[in-house]
Amino acid sequence: MPSHLDDAEQKERNLPTPEWVSRHHISGNSHADRLANSACQSHDLLIEDAKPIIDAVTLCNRVQRRLAAIVCSLPHRTSVSHVPSKPPLTFRPPVSFLMQRSLHVFSDPTSTQLSCVICLCKHSILSPGIRDFLASSCSPCIVSPSSRVSGPISINGRCTHVTHNLAVCNSEYYCIVCGCFARDRVLKLTQCCRDPLRITPHGALTLSNVQRGLRPSPIFCLFHSRGALLEHLLLLLIEYLVCTKLP
Repeated sequence: MPSHLDDAEQKERNLPTPEWVSRHHISGNSHADRLANSACQSHDLLIEDAKPIIDAVTLCNRVQRRLAAIVCSLPHRTSVSHVPSKPPLTFRPPVSFLMQRSLHVFSDPTSTQLSCVICLCKHSILSPGIRDFLASSCSPCIVSPSSRVSGPISINGRCTHVTHNLAVCNSEYYCIVCGCFARDRVLKLTQCCRDPLRITPHGALTLSNVQRGLRPSPIFCLFHSRGALLEHLLLLLIEYLVCTKLP
């Protein structure tokens, strides 16, 4: 509601009072003003206590005004852009150009999976590290007549662990001890070779496929009989039960 309707100044202006305002509202407002004045007087501070604070505020205002005057009197300075500059664009030669200059010799340059016939390393042409692979050196990896490979190999930038005794069969690399294999990427061959007594059923199946003249990978091998298929499924079931068995 409008305040101070009973003041002398308000009466001199002769301002109209809203229709919904009654005499009871005006007296209640006046009584609230008297209570507010009484509360302010009871909580009023002594001038001795308020003077240090007032002096500090006054001094701060003077310092701020002085600093503003100094800044305004300084000569105009050219604005400096703080936007970081973009690094210069570097020329990245195409992969086909790097393949022509590479030290590696590929069996099928048109394939998406490049395989070097000298170091036996593999790398996908779609991999982000294909340029580093093409620019790397090529060290010959000797393959014995029994398909044994000397030293670790690299597939898509990941090297096999040195503890594995690798052999190659149908472009698939496998360990003759633990049975871990790799075709387009290296997974378990990056880990340390297992003890022959702790070989997994999956590794045993890989070595069994090689002995029967099949491909090392159970996924790509061709089952020559229904019994071989059942044997494969049984070994996978045993491996699953061993892995999920509670201690």
